[in-house]
Amino acid sequence: MGQAVLVDAAIRDGGRLLRQLHESGGGFTSALWYQRLPGGAWQLLVEMPSVAATGPLAAYTHLDELLISARPPLSLHLADISVVPSIAAVIDDLPEQRPYLLGSPAAAGILTHGAFIYSLQELRTRRQASAHRAAPGGP
Repeated sequence: MGQAVLVDAAIRDGGRLLRQLHESGGGFTSALWYQRLPGGAWQLLVEMPSVAATGPLAAYTHLDELLISARPPLSLHLADISVVPSIAAVIDDLPEQRPYLLGSPAAAGILTHGAFIYSLQELRTRRQASAHRAAPGGP
């Protein structure tokens, strides 16, 4: 992606990818977009505890399969994503700034200086709503 500004399309597509990862049993516990250096590239950081035991190869392979199979295609590339066993150290390194809610219909979460943190509750709620609409007799 390599953009200084995190755009709505990346936030929306990151949310879509995370929903697909969750639905496929991908085992992630949290995710956020972060920018380590001001003006630097944004990276989608995905916390997957299994990476500590098995290494990142299986996680990247699974994410790549999801990216390739996504319809409509996602604007993300595997190079935009990092998987780690824990994001706590990354969050600790972020500059202190009062977070505020991002009022976007594309994805709900918290935007802080240098990071967009996905609301996992929002991702789960959207998944449940989609399942309800797809169920026989749904709206």
